[in-house]
Amino acid sequence: MAKYSVQYHESRTRAASLKSVGGALGSFEGRLLSVANALDGGDSSMAALKTRVRTLAGGVPPIAAKVNAASSALDEIAGFYENADQVSHRSFERPVLRAGSTAASSEARPNTYKTVK
Repeated sequence: MAKYSVQYHESRTRAASLKSVGGALGSFEGRLLSVANALDGGDSSMAALKTRVRTLAGGVPPIAAKVNAASSALDEIAGFYENADQVSHRSFERPVLRAGSTAASSEARPNTYKTVK
């Protein structure tokens, strides 16, 4: 029988890290807009810089949304693996009687366990 191992706890930790990055990106947008507002638009080169900084700030929310979506997806995937792990452990904890067998004969043969869906 093949063995597998999924470290879903580590996946949840990484999902939390991604969520933190998404939040930091959200505040980064606000800081970029503050910088753009602080620039003097009277000079043509400063006006061009101000426009460029605002454009960059506008590109941050879609990136933050994608990072937050990745965080949520990773957390959901970790939940699926955790659930599957718990179900598989429970399925090996109880005997499954085969047709025509009794509880006593099943207990005499401990390898009559199989995964139940």
